[in-house]
This record gives sequence, C-alpha cells and structure tokens, in this order.
Amino acid sequence: MKINLLFIQAIFFSSLFALDCSSTKDILEYNGHYYTVTTDKLTFDVAKQVAENNGGYLAIPNTTTENNFIKGLIGGSAAWIGVWDPNYSSSYCYEGSGVCSTNPSRFKTVKNEALTYSNWDAAQPDNFVRDYDIVDNMAMVAPLGEHWGIISGNNGKWADYGSHADSFNNPAMFIAVFEYDTKPECFKEDDAISADDFTAKKCNTSVWDETADVLTPGQTFNCMADQYGTNYCPEALAPADTYWDYNDGYSVANTGTVVDYVGKVATVTQNPLTFKLQQTSSSNSNWTDVSSSGSISARPAMANGYIKFRFYDNKLQQTSSSNSNWTDVSSSGSLSVQPAMANGYLKFRFYDNKLQQTSSSNSNWTDVSSSGSISVQPAMANGYLKFRLVSEGGGTTTTYTCPPTYTDNGTNCKKTISYTYYNYLCSTGTVIDDGGNCLKTDPNLTLDNTSTLDDPCNSSTPPPDNCKAVAYTCNSTLREPAWVDNQWQCSPFPCIGESDVENLDASVGASDPDNGGWNENGGCDGQIYLFSGKGEKCRSWDMFFGLVGGGCCDKDKVFAGLIACKANEKLLAEKNKAEQCHYVGEFCSKKIKLGFVKICVQKSKGHCCFNSKLGRILQEQGRAQLNIGWGSGENPQCRGFTPEEFQKLDFSKMDLSEVFEDIKLNTINMTTITDNIKNKVKDINR
Repeated sequence: MKINLLFIQAIFFSSLFALDCSSTKDILEYNGHYYTVTTDKLTFDVAKQVAENNGGYLAIPNTTTENNFIKGLIGGSAAWIGVWDPNYSSSYCYEGSGVCSTNPSRFKTVKNEALTYSNWDAAQPDNFVRDYDIVDNMAMVAPLGEHWGIISGNNGKWADYGSHADSFNNPAMFIAVFEYDTKPECFKEDDAISADDFTAKKCNTSVWDETADVLTPGQTFNCMADQYGTNYCPEALAPADTYWDYNDGYSVANTGTVVDYVGKVATVTQNPLTFKLQQTSSSNSNWTDVSSSGSISARPAMANGYIKFRFYDNKLQQTSSSNSNWTDVSSSGSLSVQPAMANGYLKFRFYDNKLQQTSSSNSNWTDVSSSGSISVQPAMANGYLKFRLVSEGGGTTTTYTCPPTYTDNGTNCKKTISYTYYNYLCSTGTVIDDGGNCLKTDPNLTLDNTSTLDDPCNSSTPPPDNCKAVAYTCNSTLREPAWVDNQWQCSPFPCIGESDVENLDASVGASDPDNGGWNENGGCDGQIYLFSGKGEKCRSWDMFFGLVGGGCCDKDKVFAGLIACKANEKLLAEKNKAEQCHYVGEFCSKKIKLGFVKICVQKSKGHCCFNSKLGRILQEQGRAQLNIGWGSGENPQCRGFTPEEFQKLDFSKMDLSEVFEDIKLNTINMTTITDNIKNKVKDINR
C-alpha cells in the first residue's frame, strides 16, 4: 500500500502544473482569443503557472465587452484574472482602522504591463489586512495583504484578494480564467458538417410511414419545397393517387324583393243626430222650420184647461193639464194650439237642439228642460197652429283605408319587401348546390305576410361537402403530395423537422458536482470531492447523419478524420485514447415522431472522464469497494470520493499496474512529493 500511495502522490504532484483537458471547461473563442475556466479552485500562483506552462496566461480584460464576456464564463462565482500587484505593496488597510484609501496604480497585468482598462468595485482595491493576519507582531499569512485580482461573475466588478488567517479559504483559492492568443491544445472545433440538428427538414431512405429500418442508417436527403410550400423528399418520387375530395365552400349574400298584398281596413263612423222644430197653421199642410230667427206665438186663453209640452231627452213631449203622462211628438204627430184674441201671449222656439220660451214682453229666452214646461190654454174658437219635432242625421258611415307603410292598389293595398338569399360557391372544385334566389310570392293576398316574406331564402352556411374536386393523396398521414415536374407526386419517405424530433440527451456534465464544495469567496461550505470526473458523451450511431460502426465514439475514426464530429466528441476521443474515461452505457439520444409512433434515430454513449489514467483506475476500483454506481449512459454520475469515502479505500487491493510504466520514480524527489501532499491535506482540513 505504501508504494501505491507514493504512485498516487507522484501523479498528483507531477500533474499539478499541467493542463489537462478535463480540468477546464469548454474553450470558447472571442475576438480572436481563446478562453476557458478551470474546474478546480487553485491559488493565484498555481493558476498563473499552469496557464503559462500551457501557452496561455490568466485572462486580462481590456474592454467592457471582453470583461462582460469573461463574467459570463464563470456564472455566479468569482475567479482569478490576470491582474496583480507584483511588488506586494505594504500600504495596508487594517481592519477596524476606518475608511481606507485605494491605490489601483499598484496593479499591473500578469504580462507586467500597465492596466489600460479596469472595473474595480467600490472601495477597491484596498489591500485589506484582518485582525488575525498579524498576531504578536508576526504575520500569520504570506504574503500579507491582498495582491491578486478577482472578478465577480454576478456583476463583473473587480476586487483585490489575498489569504487571511481567520478564513477557511487559506491559502486563497478560486477558479481561474485562462486566455490564449493562439488555439490551445484542448480547443476543438466542430467539423463543418457535424451538425445533427433538423433546422432544415430531412428525409432518410430507412424511414417511411411509421416504420424505420434500424439495421442500416439509410441515405439522408435534404427535403425540398414545391411552389406551394409543401416539403417533399426528392427520393423515389411516384405519381400520387387520386380521389374525390369534398369541402364546404363559401357563400355570397344577395338581395331579392317581393310584393306583399293585403286587404283594406274598414272604419265605421257614428253620425250625430239633429232635430228641427216645425210649425204649420190649421189650414196649411206645409211645415216650416222654426229656427233661432223665428218663433211660435200662442196667446193663452182665460178658460180652464190647457196643454203642457216639454223638450226631454232630445224629444218633444206633450201632456194635458189633467194627465201626467208625457207623449212624444214625432214627425207623424203634432201639437195643436189655438191662439186667443186677447192681448198677451207666449213665444217659443227650437234653438241649438233646445226648446226655449219667452213672454211677449221679454226678449230673454229660457230653456225648457225635463224639469219645466210651457203651458198653453187652447181657445174654443176655430183656427189654430200646429207644430212638430223632426230629426235629421244619425246612423253610421263606413270607410276603407290601407294599413301604415302600404299603398292603395285599387281593390287592395301593397308593399315591397326585401329579403336575402345566398349563392354557394367553391374555391376549388365544382359546386353541388349553388343556392340562389327562391323568387318569393305573396301566398295570401288578404294577410300581412311581412314576418315571413322578409326571411332569408336559405342559410348563409353552405351545405357540408358542397364542393367536389379531384384530389391527390400519398395514402399516408405523414406525407402529402407535392407538385413536381408538372404533376402531383409522392415519396415513400416523410420529411422530418425539429418539431418531429425528441431530444432525450441531457446536457453534458449535467450531473457533475457543482464547484467541488467551494463557495464564491473560496471558502469551503459544501461537499468536497476527491478525484472527481466529468460526464462526457459521444454519438455512436445516427440514422440521419451517417454514423455507423461506433460513430464519433470510435476514437480511431475520429483521429483519422473519417467522420464528422463535434468538438466535445473530439476531446472525448483524446481522453479515451489516454485511457482517462470509464464507459457507463449506451442510450437512445434522439427519437422522431411518426404519427403515434416514436422511432430511435440516434444513439449515444455516456462516459465519466478524469484528469488522469490513475484517477480513472482509482474510481473504477474504489467504487467497486464502496458499492458506488455510475448512473446511466444518459445521466452519468461522475462525482469524486468524499474525504470520508476516500479514507475507507483499501489501496492494497487495488491493481495499479496500468500506471507503473507512466511513473518515473527516479526523476521525482519523493520527499518533496510527500511534503506537498501533507500540506494540501492540511489545507483541506482547515
């Protein structure tokens, strides 16, 4: 076990200043330079040395846009950048001393150049020294103060930072941003034709209807579009089948008119009844009207006995002095009065339908009503006057007129009424029922039919399936005919686009431990893992993009340039060649939806890759001892050992023969190695 532990220590120390592609995140290009972020936290000095040993340097933001780009690389963490105080200035700001001054001029770039751009946070840089950094006038940390620049991933602001005795982050450790002027070894570009997306629709000769030939990838074609925008596969085109197609069509409104005839309306009027008072002499049979300008004169006799008369209820009535029964005097009877010769008399007249009287000496006429009467005493001599009451008018009159809005048409009345009718038309094909005007007529000449005659002839909605046309079909719900070479044609292979593809692959490294337990300020407030790995994936088979026989998971084909692969797949091939990866499993990473069926069209392999072959061996044999699984191909679990788990490992049972020849003990000072390992263990346990 002692020898094996020495091997571990040797590998750990010898790789401390070497850059492994697994120890950094993806390398991205920006404005002609290349940038990456370490996955582990390092001291400023180590980060600076690793970057320089591998042809780069700690990143130097020279503009606002570059500073924002670097900020975006590190997310919410803080990271070392290539800004430092190489002279380790002693103008300190002591804790509790109050407001301290800032001195940005003491900072330079790691290239020993003056800063042309800076983005210091408020009150920074302050070269802060905490109370516990100096005890009994002795410095507890070296160097004292804050001399290294960090950038915040939250706002892109800078601050100076250093080690502090009362901090868990002692020595100060952060992730670091590396910058390269030329392409570094770990930078791998995607091949120009390596895209496996479906931004343009594609078809494959092994996929038809709802069936796929999964034994071979088939031949992939870019789909084309006809003049109507219909996508079609250009392979194996044949004339489409025909059938009768029906659709509803549409309607157009028009206006028709019809005359409504009705009978005239009869109106009955009650005529008023008027009366005339007429008189005649006993020797004359001609009756004369007694009007307001004339009167009947009768001189009363002195003898007993007389006749009374009155005007009652529009009737002239008479009675004798000895009889209280009144008798109507009509046109067939008369009232006889014989005038006397003596002086003095009564006059009476019929005026405004009233019987009136007055004395010979008085010109004021008085109405004779039902409560009064005129008394006349007849004389015995011959000769007398007769008078009677004659009625005029009365009865009813009938007239015939037209109802409102109607006009007289002679024997009856008429009115023109508008109504709506719809013609049915087709956008394509032939109309079956064309609708149209129903030419309405008045069904009953004596009734008002407005409420029915103004109803529409037909519905505004055409009958269903009212248009008939020849249609073309590919006899598949997945394909539709396209107009190619002046005819409707079909291919047996459907076109597949992004909406048809289901990506089952999680992001690379989605299950990797976050930050190794370090917080933003470099303090340890989470779980630390030893010998952690990184999840990596590669496409092993792809029906649409010609990957067979291992695809981009075959490292020999990748290095030989025989297939087009992505940058991360090229890096995985290098790690596999260096025997740094453990294969976890294969899974279906893409499916296409064909109707109600889903078909796998791409497979990928998941790996856990480590910084060295030794890291992979320790994980494989250590996990077996601790019964820790690897997850699945689509979700590899690549975390390292916790310190507690690492202490449980029995190295005497591990076979490290694979790495014996990789270690040259005669070139390594074992004492130095052991001292460095002890110091790092102390740092972890602080």
